[in-house]
Amino acid sequence: MSDNLSDLSAIRRFTDKMYCADCNVTYPEFTPQHFSPNRQEGACEACHGIGEILQVDFDKILDPMSPYMKAIVPRRDSNLWQWLLLKLAQKYSVDPDKLWKDLPERFQHVVLFGDEELIRVNYGGKYVSMYYKGIEEIIKDQYAKGLLTVDFQVMLDMRTCPECNGAKLKKESLNVFLTLRWKKKDERGKKDSDLWSLIFDPWSKVNIADLQKMQLNELISFVELYEQDTTKDKTLVERILHPLIDRAKTIQDLGLGYLSLYRGMDTLSGWEIQRLRLAKQLGNKLTWIIYVLDEPTIGLDEREIKRAIVAIKKLKEMGNTIIVVEHNEEFIKASDRVVEIGPGAWDFGGKLIFNGPYDEFLKSNCLTAQYILWKKKVQIDFEHRPSNKYVSIRKAGKYNLQDIDVKIRLGAFTIITWPSWAGKTTLMYTTLFRFLQEKEKFIQSYIRLQLLKKGWEWQDILAAPVMHKDEYSHYQNLALQEFYKDLAVDTIEGHEEIKNVIYVDQTSIGKTPRSCPATFIWTFDQIRTLFAWTTESKYLWFSASYFSFNSPKGACPACDGYGYKKVELQFLPDTYIPCDLCHGHRYKWEILGIKRRGHSIDEILNMYVKDALELFHEIDHIRDELQLMCDIGLGYLRMGQPAHTLSWGESQRLKLVKHLLKSYKWHSMYFLDEPTVGLHFEDIEKLLRVLKEFLNKWDTILMIEHDKNILQFADEIIRLEDWRIV
Repeated sequence: MSDNLSDLSAIRRFTDKMYCADCNVTYPEFTPQHFSPNRQEGACEACHGIGEILQVDFDKILDPMSPYMKAIVPRRDSNLWQWLLLKLAQKYSVDPDKLWKDLPERFQHVVLFGDEELIRVNYGGKYVSMYYKGIEEIIKDQYAKGLLTVDFQVMLDMRTCPECNGAKLKKESLNVFLTLRWKKKDERGKKDSDLWSLIFDPWSKVNIADLQKMQLNELISFVELYEQDTTKDKTLVERILHPLIDRAKTIQDLGLGYLSLYRGMDTLSGWEIQRLRLAKQLGNKLTWIIYVLDEPTIGLDEREIKRAIVAIKKLKEMGNTIIVVEHNEEFIKASDRVVEIGPGAWDFGGKLIFNGPYDEFLKSNCLTAQYILWKKKVQIDFEHRPSNKYVSIRKAGKYNLQDIDVKIRLGAFTIITWPSWAGKTTLMYTTLFRFLQEKEKFIQSYIRLQLLKKGWEWQDILAAPVMHKDEYSHYQNLALQEFYKDLAVDTIEGHEEIKNVIYVDQTSIGKTPRSCPATFIWTFDQIRTLFAWTTESKYLWFSASYFSFNSPKGACPACDGYGYKKVELQFLPDTYIPCDLCHGHRYKWEILGIKRRGHSIDEILNMYVKDALELFHEIDHIRDELQLMCDIGLGYLRMGQPAHTLSWGESQRLKLVKHLLKSYKWHSMYFLDEPTVGLHFEDIEKLLRVLKEFLNKWDTILMIEHDKNILQFADEIIRLEDWRIV
């Protein structure tokens, strides 16, 4: 007995606790909260459930060939930092004149990551006591407080958390696995074999992070296989897995099977979020509900539109009512009833043109019906002459792109199209636009850092030193290679002619009533000058600034020129009510008393653009600006219409007008993402007329679009599918 007891290796220990003696880890009593990164029980303690942490790039921050006191690039010019480094060298008996690469590794670690010991530094005749946290923590703190200059911010990067490897959860939660019992081929049924073939890498066991990283298509296959394979209580498994499979298949039917549960909401487009909301309602299986959908076809190609129609019909079959605001031909054909409101926009519309079944709609003389029956077509003289020069992108591999080669013709109208998540935005915006927009800034920051490493003083660098052409070219090439690496692309060539890069999105031109079309395109500045030239204004010494509702000289003192007062509601969006003093007129009464040709400044702001065009037809520069707005189909807007009341399409077209009015030097390249959103067939024709004006100036247009009415006018089409060019 004593011999057996002496053999400790033969002893087996047992415990009633959730404890692993081999790993020395104690596990909690698991609850669903332990598998959520949003709860304290499950979130990784290092990254707090984010999956990423802010880290310093020591390759950029350190110059190993410099002396110790000058090796840390961002702190070369800091007297306090020099005193601190000297104190550390004295404390650890290190020669401060040694090169950084020759210093002991332990001392290098202390300088970078700190020792959390109290240190006293004599700075400016005063002693300062502090706990030294290390250069990494100090730079992070300064970045968080906004004290780090732009050039030094490139030394910081969000990187995958080393503790959880981006899984966002504690290791205890990640050590819980679902296991599959392996079967021999001859033991599997036909359905089993089909499921295995759908899974690219068969798993023996997976944790919750593995499941989240699977595409929904793969997740459905795995869960169905697990349901067949598990030995756990079938009733319990079905109660958990069946709702999961139903929800996942609903999302899959809407064309979102490529998504994974790991994707952040900030990486999803607006239409992807809209379809996820639709999937949620389908999963809730509610009845007798009225659903209102606004432009659900945004970002969808023809195949995905058909899937969306099928999903919406499922909602209808449950006994719900669906109201859709849409211009898409397929959606209109699939509807039970069509309501057309018009005939124009804003104050020129609002009348019921048609209300009835689709068959009767086709027999009517409605404008939309004429386009569907091809009685009317989007027709325009789009003749122009593209150049023979190209911007060439080689081996673009950012995110989901698979090393594709693309050529974009200069002076041409190029469209990128096809299904969602094919990489269209990654190619156009994340790769090309970002390169053209940030290239010079990246090169300048890179050169400044290299000069700092060579021992230049920061003040001398900011004084714009003169560099030899060969030296500058050398640094420029090195910077471009770094930038290419960041963009995950081999090279981008042929971009030298492009001097202006403009991204015309559909965001609002302003968020308050102070912004309006007249101020946005600068026409109002010239109108104010005309009022300042009137006889009454000269007698009263009123300059043009008195006619600005942004100036206290003429603006209503009660509302500061807004014309409205904002009412903040606790649980509802803010609303605006007319000002009690000026009753929405924005100006002081003495300003409103001055008229030009019988109209006050406020009356001109309340005019439609087309009416203002008639009023100012004899003034060339004002006439040209207002004529352009009418040509693009915005003549129905009021001159002073608040910006927050404009639609996405109206905001985007106003931006196009503004860019047309600017006199850009050299070649310009315009980027547009789905500009036909919210546009009727008639409006698309007006949009094309404006795009042709840019092409007539030899500019380049690159657009993401699916509408066939636009595609027919493209010079070249880039079609992406499965992250490749087809």
